Amino acid sequence: MGEKSILISKYTYEPVSDFFIIKLHDNEQTGEEAAKIFLQEHGGVLLKIENNTERFIEFRKHNRLYKFDPNRIFTKEGIVATLKIFNSYSPSVANEVGGFAKYLLQLISDTSVLIAVHNNTDKNYSIDDYLPGGELKVDAKAAFKSNYQDVDDFIFTTDGLWYQHFIAEEINAVLQHNLLSRNDGSLSVYYGRRSRSYINIEAEYGHVEEQVNMLKTLLKVFENNGK
Repeated sequence: MGEKSILISKYTYEPVSDFFIIKLHDNEQTGEEAAKIFLQEHGGVLLKIENNTERFIEFRKHNRLYKFDPNRIFTKEGIVATLKIFNSYSPSVANEVGGFAKYLLQLISDTSVLIAVHNNTDKNYSIDDYLPGGELKVDAKAAFKSNYQDVDDFIFTTDGLWYQHFIAEEINAVLQHNLLSRNDGSLSVYYGRRSRSYINIEAEYGHVEEQVNMLKTLLKVFENNGK
């Protein structure tokens, strides 16, 4: 992009399975560690952007620095918004970022469900944001708060059947409102608008064990479906 080469790594773990995990923010190391622990045991694929452990991607073009959030580029509206936040918008750069998003999507296997891993800081982003009175309530069709989990550890999905599975397991869970959620360009919005299954396993930085355990809750459904 511009004068910068962006490396995308793909790790494949035996045995072959339907587990396809994507990591877009390179600063979220807890998610990567949890994904690798899980995949080493159960097989599957991890796709990740290599970005020097930075969250946002920066590149220089025509002596100007541009910047964007790689999880805000999967719709045209999201691309414009994330570039403008960093005073980086121009039509040509927006087209280049859009091409990068299309390339990423082409690398995602045609799996039954896409799994993302993300991390947050304590009390900065939690299940409470999606409950009545929360700042992100508009994005949620439903939300469930467990009595047994840290509020910063939760699962966000576009799929009602998966949501029912998570709440049956007493896990903090959010079901995205795929029609009314804000178009922020995130991968969840892209998949939700297309009625495709997407699951984000969200955990506080350092909560590796908790994130691995949430990933393991997927096993029951896959095993029941003969995966």
